[in-house]
Amino acid sequence: MTTSASYPSRAAQALGILKSHSNDLDIFVEDTVRSNAWLKFLRRYLPEGVRLNSVNPLGGRKEVLNACKSDQKIRNRARLYIIDSDFDFLLGKKKPNMNHLYRLRRYCFENYLLDQSSIEEAITTLNSSASYDSVNQKININAWLYKNENMLKSLFICYAVYQKLEIKEKTVSYSCYNLKNSDNNYCIKKVKKRIFHLYKKAINEKGQKKVRVIYDLVKNNSENMSASDVCSAKDYIIPLIHELSKDSFKMACSRKDFVNALSTFANTNIDPYLKRRLARLVK
Repeated sequence: MTTSASYPSRAAQALGILKSHSNDLDIFVEDTVRSNAWLKFLRRYLPEGVRLNSVNPLGGRKEVLNACKSDQKIRNRARLYIIDSDFDFLLGKKKPNMNHLYRLRRYCFENYLLDQSSIEEAITTLNSSASYDSVNQKININAWLYKNENMLKSLFICYAVYQKLEIKEKTVSYSCYNLKNSDNNYCIKKVKKRIFHLYKKAINEKGQKKVRVIYDLVKNNSENMSASDVCSAKDYIIPLIHELSKDSFKMACSRKDFVNALSTFANTNIDPYLKRRLARLVK
């Protein structure tokens, strides 16, 4: 049984106990509505034979960290609290030092679904008339990421600067549809205009020197990272790949169903550390 409800952090341990009859370990995630997708995703990473029939969405990062902090005492139950990395890597933030905590190695778990084989399996499952060859020809995630890499990375460097400076302005919540072309790629002019507007506002509010210092920090941290690492796939990549899939294969599925299908076929090689961590928990 799965649920889309989120639970208060103080109820986390009790919730795990209630579900212990159907789960060999307790997983708590930073989420409210994607329980099924998380479940399908994590089952891919678990060793064969391990029971996981539900995950526990606690809401935002704060709620997950509070729940984890209150669950540091030794007890026999295997458990893991998972948080997104968000802007942590761009800002050089260390993972909070707590037992039973795992920080994803990409922006959010949807970033783990950006794999060509996952997309081919998902689309051919959602549309039985679509062939693997046709999906590969019409939707190549690596080619799409390459084409949009510089725009997305520059935009999220800017968003990270805003996060650090705590400027009140829509960043990740700003709709990606405002920045795309009709072919479901990002428009260079629209993205540049958006970035220019944001930096202009930041300089007016915080001063050029302060903005430059934070920009240099973030830019330096981003050098060995790709858009698939540091950009929100949930908000800025999956929506356009979903639109491209619907246009190319006349699919009527919702984005939620699309993400669920991608999660079912997630490539576990993307994060071998998560796979090992889960395996150690259920030894």
